[in-house]
Amino acid sequence: MEHLDTFLAGHPPFDGIAPDQLRELAAAAVVCEQAPGTVVLVEDGPPATGVWVVVTGTMDVVLLGEVIQVLGPGEL
Repeated sequence: MEHLDTFLAGHPPFDGIAPDQLRELAAAAVVCEQAPGTVVLVEDGPPATGVWVVVTGTMDVVLLGEVIQVLGPGEL
């Protein structure tokens, strides 16, 4: 994503990172687009290997089949 460092700089906890370190972080990021309904992380599943940050759209947090939170851009 072009200017990912600028996007992240506007959202905690990334807003506290020095600009040069944020550029390095953004350069190493992998941007993934997910289809609606895709499961990306499962409690008691395999350990996460990174952090998911919503850039556009929303992501539902589901517990026992119920949506308990909806994450929007900048949330992780």
